[in-house]
Formats: sequence, structure tokens, C-alpha cells
Amino acid sequence: MDLRRRRLSLILIIVACLALCAACQSDGHWGLAYRATPDRSALEQVPIEGLVPGTHFLVGESLVVYSAAEPAGADQRDSLEWDRGRHLAKSDADGNFLIRPTWGHADAAAEVSAFYHLNRYLAYFRTLGFGDFGEALNIAVNYRPEGEGDFLAGSTLVRGRPGMVVGQWGERNLAFDPDVLGHELFHVVHSQIVPGSTAEVENAIDALGFNTIPMAVAEAVADYFSCSLSGDPDVGEYTAAALGLPFLSTLANDARFPRDRTGQSHRDGQALSGALWEVRAVVGADALDQALYDALVEMPRLVQEGRRSGERCPTFGFVANRILAHLQRAIVGDSVDQARRLFAARGLMSDCDVVPLAIGERRRLWLPGIADSFGNVESRQGGLPAPLQMRIDVPDECTALSISLSMEADDDEPREAVAFRIDLRAEKPVRYTLDGENLETDSDWFESTTSSAIEIGAERIDALRGRALFVSIRTTAEDDVGLSVSASVR
Repeated sequence: MDLRRRRLSLILIIVACLALCAACQSDGHWGLAYRATPDRSALEQVPIEGLVPGTHFLVGESLVVYSAAEPAGADQRDSLEWDRGRHLAKSDADGNFLIRPTWGHADAAAEVSAFYHLNRYLAYFRTLGFGDFGEALNIAVNYRPEGEGDFLAGSTLVRGRPGMVVGQWGERNLAFDPDVLGHELFHVVHSQIVPGSTAEVENAIDALGFNTIPMAVAEAVADYFSCSLSGDPDVGEYTAAALGLPFLSTLANDARFPRDRTGQSHRDGQALSGALWEVRAVVGADALDQALYDALVEMPRLVQEGRRSGERCPTFGFVANRILAHLQRAIVGDSVDQARRLFAARGLMSDCDVVPLAIGERRRLWLPGIADSFGNVESRQGGLPAPLQMRIDVPDECTALSISLSMEADDDEPREAVAFRIDLRAEKPVRYTLDGENLETDSDWFESTTSSAIEIGAERIDALRGRALFVSIRTTAEDDVGLSVSASVR
């Protein structure tokens, strides 16, 4: 009898629990989404949190997700179509968004996926200390330029405020790729935690030229945070498949600084993101995530202090040391020393970012154009200093030195000849002073070329044998330029 009563009591408890769960679920909102990507997980019911009460669309307190509008006509092809979006995903009578993907150019399920995953990442960033955006971010998905072109994703101004645009590439919709969503969302978060301090998140001109370390750091930490939440070092495998690539980038890399530096922010960030992934394995995700976030928060004040000295700031060494300082406060033991060795092995503990150019080596560089997206201004002396300088150790026995420049081929359209100015200085890096539009240069001499070689003959080589020659290149091109540089002797 007692056994029957116990069984009956157990059944009643189970029934009560199920009823309670059903009641709790009915008070929330639900949608259909993939917890990973469509090729790695099943479509399932997931909670949709943070909606504004009474809305039938994906309008949240922190995020508003909608689909980019089709072009209204040929006369509006140049308009920002993502600013004219409309909501495709509408809730049912119970307030749920149980919408299955259509995989078309106007997929309502893409809105649900983006809203679900972006809220996951936002909740994660809040555990690190992030508060909120001043106003809800506008997120435009299903974007295709002119209604048919391919587009990846980016954080940019949307409807006059910081937001995100998420596109489609071929048959792949990036709204179903959590890595891409997390990466771009952290770009917006990063700009919020350092408000008004663009020198910490964007390229800036300093005494050594164009400093691209801030944007390299921004790309590296955006990659890292998107991967840390998923526990997978590869970024954007789902999207990359449409490009014939295994991933968009990976933290499981062997990049070193400045060996692999080119001046292009995504590529230059690989050394830092790779080091962070290795440090994460030593100190743990929780400790490193918090230390990295706290280091970024304090960057505005510390970078401004460092820049007053006239030296390059920030550098990778500056950033790595701030991360280690925060780890030191949170961790007891030798794991912080291991982390320091990992940063050093990647070349990240030095404040020097001059790139060594060995004789016979060909190095690819990226030079910013005058009309690039960073709002650069043209100096009256022509062009802007390059994002990096190179050091050539001149052999004792050479009789002449040749520095050759060649522009990288562009598959889309042929480039016109571009004039370059090469500033040269022995023993010390070339230094610059930008006063308004006037760019003053501290160098020994300069040469000009149009994608050809500059010869340093006997009249100058005598003073350079056995010494270091520093080389800085700039261009007056409107657009960004890909360049190959090599040095040879005879």
C-alpha cells in the first residue's frame, strides 16, 4: 500500500512539474533557430528574449532586427537600402516566431536567427561588464547590394546610428552564422566601451606613420570573443564554404609579429588572436575573457597618456602587458608567466613594429588610399605615411642596393600607374609630424617611383654598408593599394 502511495505521489509531482514548465513556457516567446549553423545542428525551438512588450516583430529593448528593402528603382540604387528595411518575421497569436527557413533572398527565418544569436552574445558581453547601447541597435539582414549582389557583413551606421548589416553570399545567409554575428556585434560593443576615442579602435597617424595596430587589435578581439563563446577556434566556416574556404579566419594559426605583418588589419590581428587562444588554454576562458575585456575598457585613458610621449601607442606590447596585468590580479600560480611566454613567442611583447625585410625577400604590403574608409586627409606633400616601416640590414660587401616595388594584380579591374614616395633613413626610423595638412618628414633622403626599382648606388651605399636602412613608403592613390616590396644587392 505504501509503495502504491509513493508511486502515486511521484506521478502527481511529475505532472505538477510538467504543468509548471508548460506554464512558464507559455509566458515566454519562442522561435525556430539553429543553435550552431544549419550544417552542424538541427532546427529547434529556442527562447526569444528581450522583446518589447506588445510587439509582433523582432523589436527588442537592445536590438531591432529587420530585412533590408529591395531597391525602389534605378534612381535609388545608390541609396542605403538597409536603411529602408521592413519586418518579415511576424509572431503568431501566441507571440512566437516559429518560422522555417526558405533560403531565399527574403527569408523571415534569418531575422529570427540573428535576433536569437545576437541576444546570446549580448548576454555574454554583459557578464563581462558591458551595460547597454544608448538606443537599440538596428540590424539589417538579408542584404544584397542592388537586390542581387553578394555581401558579407559589417558593423556600420544603420538608420543614422551604430548597427549591423548582415548579407547573403551565394546560397549562404550570414544571419545563420553565429560566428559572424558575434564578431560584428563585438565591433559595436568595442566602439561603445571606448566612446569618442577612435585612436584606440581605428587607425591613426603618429610619429612613425600610419598606426594600424588599433584596428588589428579590434579584429583580433572580435574573432576571439566570437570563438570563446562557441569554444571553436575557426571563424565563419558556414559562410566560408560559399567562398571555397575552410573558414574566414582561425585562431589556430602560427602567425608571428612583425614577421607576418602587412598593414592589413584582419591579417595583422592573427598573431594576437592566435596568442589569445593559446593563453585561453592555459588560464581558462573565464579568466582571459574578463582580463581582455577589462584591458580594452581602460585603453582610452592609457593610450592617451602614452600618445603624449610622441611614441607609437597602442602597440601589441602595450596591449599584451595590460592583459597580463589583469590576469595577474585574478590568478595565483605560474600560469600568468606561461601566458607571458606565449605572447612573447608570437612577438607581441615588443613595442617595436618595424618589419624586417631580408635581402631577396618579397614582402606584401597594404597602403591606405587617401579616400579610404578611415577618413584620411591628403597632405600637401603628397600622400600619407605607410602603415609600417621596414628595416633592411645592408651587407658589408654590397656595392649597390635596389628596392623594387610592384603593385598587386587586381582581378576586378586593371589599376592605373600610381606614384610612390619612399622615405629612407639610416640607423633610425623615419619620423613624421602632421600639422593640419602639412606633413613634415624627418629622413635622410627620399625617392619617387611608379611601381619600379630605386637604385642606391656607390655615392650613397658607402655610408650604408653594415648599417640598418629604414624604409617608409607612401602613395597619393585614392584607393587602397596592394604592394610587393623586395630588396636586392650586388
